[in-house]
Amino acid sequence: MIPDRYFFARLSCMLAIIASLMGSTAPSPLYGAYITRFQMNDVTVMAIFTLYAVGILASLTLSPLLDRHIRNQRYVLVPGLIVTAAGLLVFALAENVAMLFAGRILNGAGAGMITGIASVRLYELAPEHRRARAATVSTLAFSLGAAIGPMLTSAALALDLAPTRLPFLLITLLCALALLGVMLARWPRHVQPVGAVEIGEAGQDAQPLPDGLPLRFFVLACAGLGIGWYVASVLMGLGPHIGVTLYGLGSAGLAGMLPALFQLASGAGQIALGRVGTVRALMTGVIGMAAFLLLLILGLPGGYGPLLLGIMPVLGFFYGAAFVGALGLANQASPPERRTDYIARFYIAGHIGGVTPTMGIGVLVDRIGLEPAVYLFGASVLAVTLGAALFAVFARRARPGGAEARG
Repeated sequence: MIPDRYFFARLSCMLAIIASLMGSTAPSPLYGAYITRFQMNDVTVMAIFTLYAVGILASLTLSPLLDRHIRNQRYVLVPGLIVTAAGLLVFALAENVAMLFAGRILNGAGAGMITGIASVRLYELAPEHRRARAATVSTLAFSLGAAIGPMLTSAALALDLAPTRLPFLLITLLCALALLGVMLARWPRHVQPVGAVEIGEAGQDAQPLPDGLPLRFFVLACAGLGIGWYVASVLMGLGPHIGVTLYGLGSAGLAGMLPALFQLASGAGQIALGRVGTVRALMTGVIGMAAFLLLLILGLPGGYGPLLLGIMPVLGFFYGAAFVGALGLANQASPPERRTDYIARFYIAGHIGGVTPTMGIGVLVDRIGLEPAVYLFGASVLAVTLGAALFAVFARRARPGGAEARG
């Protein structure tokens, strides 16, 4: 059992995740301002929003190599925080579209260095009796950062407090605080990999699963993350634009709060369903997202703003359930000695499955218009959700007699 003297190391990991996600989501409410300032079209806007995937995929591929070759665990997180801060400063000083692209790539690279390894450290440094909650802690840190980022920029927009500069400078200070915590916290010289922990329906730790779960459960976790991030990416990127253009939200500040409502509600979903069976949490989240997205799109002809404001938190709630279920299932299905590699692959799959189609939605918006693109977005979510549900049925029915994910 790893003693709780590593509490501040885990806290620093949480703060690092929060800072990196704040940096990733803070630009969302500002894209309207960037469109006006730099005369961009929708394809360029979506390219900026999704370009961080280039940096994050590259760094997620390299981070397991760093983790294996750097003995002192703190030094794996330090470069990520420095790169994240550099991206934020580029955004704060941006005077052209090229600087926005550069800042986004740096944000992605920093987030990739931080998220995979920090998630694994939160799991492996936790005391045994708290290890089953590690996925919830990790995803809550994600959602908190993802919510605070757009809230900060929306507030700066509403108050006209240098919205394209001040939020990024404040998040840079948070990166510096996380860096200080990483450097000063106590870290073990070597983290002993631990077996997967089954999370039962009552939220109690069951027996360790030393051989992990079958590979198909890891595939299911990756598919669930991809669907969740696909929905979240489109709503984070186009949500304010959809709110103003299609649902008649007259205030840019109010529309800019939609991503924050989504992410805050996701925290509630993680807490509510983070202690049930991982497969159950994952599929409840994915199916719930598809159902309420369909309800939202059916109400599109009326353009009723309160409908969007009411359903966005519900979508966030189910997204949170899918996210925590997917990460918990990925932890269970990863071989203990290769958990960092597998969690990096998990996040890579999520970004490829979630972010790549989002760029396609941006192209459709530019080619056929916003409303038809939203209809096609909803149809694609329903299609992939049906596929994931069928695969989940197969994965659970095909299991051997050994222990597996419950729920």
